[in-house]
Amino acid sequence: MRWRWGIPFIVVLAMLLTILPVHAAVINEGGADPIWIAVNDELLTFPDAQPELHDGVTYAPVRFVAEAMHANLQWVPGTNITQVYKNGRHVTFDTPHSVVKTDDGTNHEVPLYIQNDRLMAPTRLLSEGLGYTVSYLESGPITRIKDSTAKRSDEELASIYQDRIDQEKAKWEEEHKPPQPPPVPEPPKPDKVVYLTFDDGPNEYTARILDTLKSAGVTATFFVLGPQIQSHQDLAKRMVEDGYSVGLHGMTHDSSKIYRSAQTVVNEMEDCNTILTNVTGLRSAIMRVPYGSKPWMPQNYRDATVNAGYHMWDWNVDSYDSKSATRTAQETYGEVTRQVPGKKEAVILMHDKKTTADALPNIIQWLKDNGYSFERIYGSTPPVNFWNDAR
Repeated sequence: MRWRWGIPFIVVLAMLLTILPVHAAVINEGGADPIWIAVNDELLTFPDAQPELHDGVTYAPVRFVAEAMHANLQWVPGTNITQVYKNGRHVTFDTPHSVVKTDDGTNHEVPLYIQNDRLMAPTRLLSEGLGYTVSYLESGPITRIKDSTAKRSDEELASIYQDRIDQEKAKWEEEHKPPQPPPVPEPPKPDKVVYLTFDDGPNEYTARILDTLKSAGVTATFFVLGPQIQSHQDLAKRMVEDGYSVGLHGMTHDSSKIYRSAQTVVNEMEDCNTILTNVTGLRSAIMRVPYGSKPWMPQNYRDATVNAGYHMWDWNVDSYDSKSATRTAQETYGEVTRQVPGKKEAVILMHDKKTTADALPNIIQWLKDNGYSFERIYGSTPPVNFWNDAR
């Protein structure tokens, strides 16, 4: 095809594309959504510039849509004005002024822009200006341009091309994934960790222990008895509200009762848990049996508590704060500072006692001075117990 000036079409088009980018507007750069375009019964393929949906308006490369409609395209040299015409109808794209003119005399002020050296313009203005109708199909979505030669309904067209659209959409989404932020490095884990644990509370000494922990800015875990929760509900609530971990210590603290069978152990923990939940709203998954798990918790006993949803804890540092009624705070401090060195994970057994409350500030300070990080026990924390049972 040659123009009336004797210039080949491809040369004219090349001239057009090298000049238009200087004048064309840019809209919503990088923010457009993909859309598919069909002319009559054919879903179009675009080799470079792709159709885009900007705020509900379909933009497409003028040249390729015009060719699909078998329309003629003409560029007026020196003006950056492009005309598309068919069957006596004309649509004029005045790129420098961002105006689209149609035969009814209307000047449509719309953005015109360049994508991959292609003039992009609203498809509806081009199509309706040449006598076509335009419909919008949510499936895809598809902008469909059609005249009286179209044979299929919109629904039929969408169904025929759905697989292709799905494949192209998946590819587009993969190519336009937002950049992933770099992973946040995990903070280095402390070399040495200590778990302060307190048994047999809450009682009249628990408040001082809680005050000391809060003042020192450290955390701890309390293994509580059901009857003590009932007697000191305010302290049980404070443990939970202040962010400490609360585990179960049973009901009776009587070896002749709790260890009668595997089921009696489970029953004591369940009863204790029920009281804890009723008072604080918390249900715990960690437990410590009275007097430690060895020899009291053989395999079948441990299996029963695991099946009930509990993780069993003992200790690897014994403060011996309950060894005798005459035990002093200084002796408790001495046992902790003697046993902890060399342990990267220290689980310290203490009790809600007056002498322990007296010793606690100095114990905490010594642990800080020796580089220990304070942690509380969660249900997901790998348990430390005398059987090395990691469940």
